[in-house]
Amino acid sequence: MTKVKTYFPTAFKAEGIQLTPEFKKEHQLISSIQINVSDWLFNQIQSGNIKEITNQYITFHNEVWPGWSGKDLAGKQLSAWHPKKLSLRHLKLHPDIQNIYKKHIDFDVKNINQSRLDDVLWKVVENYKSFFQRNKKSTKRKISLKTHKALNWKNGGIWIDIPEKYTIKLSTLEKKKFLYLKYKKDVYNNSDFIDYTSSQGKGGNISFKGMYENDDNFLVIQIVEEKDIQVYKRTIGIDINKKDSQWITFSEDVFKKKQRAVAKPDKIQQLTKQAKSFNGYLLKDKKKLNSKQRNKLHKRKLRLERKLKIAIQEEVYKTLDYFSAKYKNKFNLSIDDIGFGAQKSFGQEYIREACIKWSKKNSIAFVICPPKHSSSACPNCGEIHKQERKLLNSYVCKSCGHFHPNCDELGAENIAKFGHFLLENIGISSSSKTKQIVIDSTHKLYKAHAKAPDSNKKIKPKLETIYIKALDKQFFDSSSR
Repeated sequence: MTKVKTYFPTAFKAEGIQLTPEFKKEHQLISSIQINVSDWLFNQIQSGNIKEITNQYITFHNEVWPGWSGKDLAGKQLSAWHPKKLSLRHLKLHPDIQNIYKKHIDFDVKNINQSRLDDVLWKVVENYKSFFQRNKKSTKRKISLKTHKALNWKNGGIWIDIPEKYTIKLSTLEKKKFLYLKYKKDVYNNSDFIDYTSSQGKGGNISFKGMYENDDNFLVIQIVEEKDIQVYKRTIGIDINKKDSQWITFSEDVFKKKQRAVAKPDKIQQLTKQAKSFNGYLLKDKKKLNSKQRNKLHKRKLRLERKLKIAIQEEVYKTLDYFSAKYKNKFNLSIDDIGFGAQKSFGQEYIREACIKWSKKNSIAFVICPPKHSSSACPNCGEIHKQERKLLNSYVCKSCGHFHPNCDELGAENIAKFGHFLLENIGISSSSKTKQIVIDSTHKLYKAHAKAPDSNKKIKPKLETIYIKALDKQFFDSSSR
């Protein structure tokens, strides 16, 4: 019996967190540092010293500061640095920033938790990234940091149920000093999926409601659930299309009809049109809108997208429930991983989300199948031939003459075949195609993905990369045919 190890990126949520006086002191320390760093960043922007702020760097027009030579706090030379850039880990080296956090801490500077300090500083930078893009011209208003609403741990530092059940362990700005908070409820009942032995811990946010008056604060951290799901002999392929008439095409007939395509319902067509129009309006006129107007329009957009998402889920569930009753859940799903951005199709990603959600709910093995050659690979000889589909949607193989009356149905059949191969031979799946899979030298996939096959180092290829390499070797490499 073949089983596929399936990863579901999800969230752990703890409610009813009781904040302690020690936590209050740490929170006030971090808030003070972040507010002062915010003032410093705003002044740097106002003075025209900063050229760009990205996810990784603050880029200055000139030298970051006089004498910046790429040395850390201990005076050691950094292997990678730039005279006009500060990265996440280098921001704390700036003399002005050092003065800020040294002014607020009440312990020896040698005992600072460098990783936690990076988190605290870069949270401010992240807020200013979009602010800087919106306000490249001079502005009198700086960002108002909402430190009273949440506290963030980005790069780890949170442990759950350590040392005992319903306990949260938090890293602080001081080395080897931790805070312990009690919580009342594991909302999703999934704390068992958290690795308690991790030396780094998890990243997440504590959001405040009652602050120190009531115990209605909550914690959310990202985790990954793992399930072993049985793989059956039958795999149903799902091809997602831009055309309304062929909106979702399956590799088998649906609803006892001699047709495999589900047309996009009128309700979804109307919601899609409204959502695209609304999204285009926001993008086009975003420079003309102030923050209050943008927030109001963004909320309206989210409500519209929520309606679209629910409508699509209902339609997808209806079809999958038909297959569930027909085959008594003894089948797998192979879902088209189409490039939605390239197609300019608004809301198509909700189809995939609905398929994954239904599969998880019903313990059905699934795979997000790369769409490469799905509508151009001949099922008879394996050769690749793109078709001219503007006039005709049929397929003719130029090598062997194989004919298929519908390219979308052929795509669904190939997606079913490719997906079944991945489930049987790779044995790994995830609701996220970018999920990194940890592979050691004993794993069967190691040689195919390690840069140095003889090395014993663990590697972390993305699942999408693993799939594409496996499909290329099995179906599209001429030597394999």
